[in-house]
Amino acid sequence: MSSDRYRQAAGIASFTERYILSVIYLGFAYGEWVWLRLDWPGLHAGDPSYFGYFSEDFTIGALDLIMGLVLLLGRRAAASPRNLTEIAVPLAASFYFVLFSYVPLLPDSLQWLRQNRAPEGWQGALAYLGFALGVLGVAFAIWGILSLGRSFGIFVAVRSVVLRGPYRFVRHPMYGGYIVGSLGLLLANANLALAVLVPLQAALFVWRARLEEARLAEFSADYRAYQQRTGFFLPRFVR
Repeated sequence: MSSDRYRQAAGIASFTERYILSVIYLGFAYGEWVWLRLDWPGLHAGDPSYFGYFSEDFTIGALDLIMGLVLLLGRRAAASPRNLTEIAVPLAASFYFVLFSYVPLLPDSLQWLRQNRAPEGWQGALAYLGFALGVLGVAFAIWGILSLGRSFGIFVAVRSVVLRGPYRFVRHPMYGGYIVGSLGLLLANANLALAVLVPLQAALFVWRARLEEARLAEFSADYRAYQQRTGFFLPRFVR
């Protein structure tokens, strides 16, 4: 790619992240707020199924809000995406959660996909456990996003190496938090649709993280050293 064309592509990527994707995320956050208000009567009545819905809407809505705000305030990357894979994979991983929102809307002919498969006596406990995992995952992901600050972005690009907050211990706390939150959704709802969607989401996050690491390691000796002393999703206790 010529230097002029690369600069043009970099400008488009930066504009898209800041002014288009940020607005999309904030719009999704508002949509989840609407769903939370609809969930409240059933939750207040003590229906465990509504606690599962509330867990899902809260988890997704909180992440959407934080990501939209941080994208809007982010700084431009030092080096932008080089190919379609470095754009498409992050986008797929970032918006994959939208599929979760459609699970409760599946038609009656596919009810078997959204039916809670946990034993009836366990559903309440699993809903509460799932909600707790969802809160934990969201909190860890938000900690990672806030630690990145203006270095946060969607596309695979070269930004400053962040060593504060959870990044002192793991290289991808955001993605780890997303996965924990999604496991919480799976526990709270215990249906076949999420049993398929959640592992696929985890695989997408691993792919995205590998792409980011390859790009950062190419540009930064500090990042290569950082890889040796930290874990991928979990802390590295033995070095």
